[in-house]
Amino acid sequence: MRQRVVRVNLLPTEFADSRRIRRIRFMLGAGLVVVLGACGAAAVISGQHVDAAQSALSAEQARTTSLQAEQNTYAEVPEVQTALATAQRVKKTIQANDVAWYSYLDKVASDTPDGVALTTVSFGLADTSTSGTDTTSSNPLAVTGVGTGTFTGQATSLNLVSDWLDQMAEVPGFAGVTLSNNAQDPVSGVMTFNATVALTADALTSSQ
Repeated sequence: MRQRVVRVNLLPTEFADSRRIRRIRFMLGAGLVVVLGACGAAAVISGQHVDAAQSALSAEQARTTSLQAEQNTYAEVPEVQTALATAQRVKKTIQANDVAWYSYLDKVASDTPDGVALTTVSFGLADTSTSGTDTTSSNPLAVTGVGTGTFTGQATSLNLVSDWLDQMAEVPGFAGVTLSNNAQDPVSGVMTFNATVALTADALTSSQ
């Protein structure tokens, strides 16, 4: 037969209370350690994030400084573009009212046949500031143009003068080649003549 054992706690109640208080203190202390550890870990992680953000900010600032320095190297580009555009407009304006006279002088000299000698050659452009691009004439049969050319020469015969006029009519930019005057010396037989030609827009540098 099993006997029942009766247990009686003879310790004072103050002793039991003291043990409970110690356990509570231990639990509180352990909880405080956990909290402090969590706070420390959070501080470390936060510091790492701050360092990463600071590094990113420094890199971005360095990149911004580099871009600004690169931008400064192109600061004169708009000025250069403006100057270039102005120069192109000036060139276009000049070419619009300019003729390569040297090429025409060479062409006239090379196309002048033997037996014909030019004593004077003169070219001139019309004043486009008042009369526009083409010159006008009171002669309805006259050829209008951007300028005129006048020639004085001598030839051994009228046929050579006619040949010279035909040659001048073939020169690009020449039109309306006209013999304005001619006279033959009765002693030497030399023919002295004057001729005019109209310069068309094809003679302008801008058209070539």
